[in-house]
Amino acid sequence: MLAFAPLAHRLCRTGRGRLACIGMATVLLLASSPDVDTYIPGIAHRGITHTVWAALLVGALLAFLGWRIHTDDSGRNGAAGFAFLLGMVSVGSHLLGDVLTPMGIRPFAPFVGTEYTLSLVVARNPAANLLLLVAGVLSLTPSLGRTWARVGYPLPSWPARLPDGRSDVASSGPDPVGED
Repeated sequence: MLAFAPLAHRLCRTGRGRLACIGMATVLLLASSPDVDTYIPGIAHRGITHTVWAALLVGALLAFLGWRIHTDDSGRNGAAGFAFLLGMVSVGSHLLGDVLTPMGIRPFAPFVGTEYTLSLVVARNPAANLLLLVAGVLSLTPSLGRTWARVGYPLPSWPARLPDGRSDVASSGPDPVGED
């Protein structure tokens, strides 16, 4: 979320909030994709899936999908470019997170074997992961919070009121669902 926040802010400021929401959902869905190596026998963890080559591949696959899905010829290249960027941010942010750990990564393997690590926290450190989550949410809140409301998903007030003026808090009467 932290890596996508500047792009989300820019998209929201230029009136493309829906695109920012789609981009954020895509980044969140793909952020853990490099760890697919833990499910594939014969591929070392933090090996080829944790390289810039994997980021380029994910970006290229998304670019192809973006280009194919976009029906307007004049916008296909823009859709492909945006999708490519989403793939790169998704995998790149994962790589940056793994640089914080003692295990580190070799992002240019097999051509360059240099390992990069800041050795700050282990990957499964709950406090560090919570801190990154909170920082990511806070970085997106100013942009996506206003956009969420603007695109038709207003943030609920509590307690929310139903059209007849009743509160959505559980009532003491029978459940009207399924009654004739």
